Amino acid sequence: MKHNEFINKMTNELQKQLVTANNQLMGASKTAFLSIGLFIKLPIRVEAFQYEKSIQVEKLGFDDLFNNLVVRTDFTKTPEIVFTFLYKEEKYLKRMLKLVKKHYVLASYYYIKEVQHIIRKHYTAEYQTMMIRAIPTQKDPHIIIKLTCDMTINKFMEKLFKQSAFKKEWEKIKTVVPMPRKNLHIDIDILKDLASNTPQPTAYFNNKRFVTLKINGFTYHTPTSIDAHKTREINVVVANMSTTLLDVIRSNGKGVHGADTILESFEAVKVNTYWLDDFKIEFNSVTHRKTTKFAKTWKRLSNTYRNIFNAPSNEYYDNKVNIIISIDQSGSMHIEDMAKVYGIVQQNKHRINELTVLIHDVDLVYTNNTKNIENVSKNDIKNMVGTRYVKGGTSHAKVFKFITDMKIKNPEKYIYICMSDMYSDIETEFPKYKKTLKHIATFWLAPSNCREIDTTIFGGKNIQLP
Repeated sequence: MKHNEFINKMTNELQKQLVTANNQLMGASKTAFLSIGLFIKLPIRVEAFQYEKSIQVEKLGFDDLFNNLVVRTDFTKTPEIVFTFLYKEEKYLKRMLKLVKKHYVLASYYYIKEVQHIIRKHYTAEYQTMMIRAIPTQKDPHIIIKLTCDMTINKFMEKLFKQSAFKKEWEKIKTVVPMPRKNLHIDIDILKDLASNTPQPTAYFNNKRFVTLKINGFTYHTPTSIDAHKTREINVVVANMSTTLLDVIRSNGKGVHGADTILESFEAVKVNTYWLDDFKIEFNSVTHRKTTKFAKTWKRLSNTYRNIFNAPSNEYYDNKVNIIISIDQSGSMHIEDMAKVYGIVQQNKHRINELTVLIHDVDLVYTNNTKNIENVSKNDIKNMVGTRYVKGGTSHAKVFKFITDMKIKNPEKYIYICMSDMYSDIETEFPKYKKTLKHIATFWLAPSNCREIDTTIFGGKNIQLP
């Protein structure tokens, strides 16, 4: 079989198999629109090239397919998942095609795995920077970050496979893919565990398409690091594609357990972080203090001095507070951190009158004001957080001006949450709007290794994220 013939036949075979296999893996019927919906938004492409280190024998098996297949997402034009097959000689191409027909579930594993990488924004600057900051002393962090992303998704894929009709196929796949230790589920925890391991995972062969990693006695190919986290335009494409794929899964996966599992993996973030407890305690305390008031009233007389004279008693009533949240999208604020902050705000929604969201970099790129937050659902909050507007740079000038232009009459009824790396013009801009801002209770939320705000000058509370 010639090279071009192989490309055409393999493309047709993968398209035919993946439409049904992806549906089955996610728990839908073979003919459900869910898989087609994903294909329309994220098509596939097949390529093949000769690789002198490709190990191929006369009778190829599952391991040979795994060792000669690299899958990546290409964002250079229209986003598409690329299946790259490695071969030593053209005579092996026909056998590779037969292997894919037999082990088509492996191709489905790779496709859904790439969908997960996009949904979780593993290729964005925000995610990459957050992970690098978690291991600041690591010599070459990108190798174990890549491995961490794969391990995190493989932990999820194990759950997905065990819920599907492909339980037996997972028993094969799990023997050749990297898995984290059983007690580890979250990317940050897996990353730190890998960083502390000896020996470290190593990359022993590189080329333009992939890198071969060696860890814990086995090797596997993984795509080379794409430049999505370096290129602003690609960063936006990744973010938009993440939202698009989530919309496809939400609209076409209702009642499908695999689709629900994917959505839960995006929404239910379980990171063991001290900062969350710190913020929760402080936020709840400030919110309670600002909303719980009492007044003297003659409606119910006090019995304390009933033998001397009648005195008014204290009657408590609930006031409501207004929340302003600014999100610096060029400041390495990860989607999971933002989701958790919104979660705590939502828990206090009965005490909140208005929620104002300001998303910015140098400019104020998005604003949203919601009155009566009790009517805001969890999905509404997720959709608001999940949309990204990235230009570059950082400034708080227009954020502070916007807050001042709100003409706040009672600043003591407001709480301001600033989410940023704080490498900004806060020192020069804050004094211009100090008359309003200094009376607003403020939380300065920043990733680790970022600047801390001098609260003796600007007031508020510093909360450090991991």
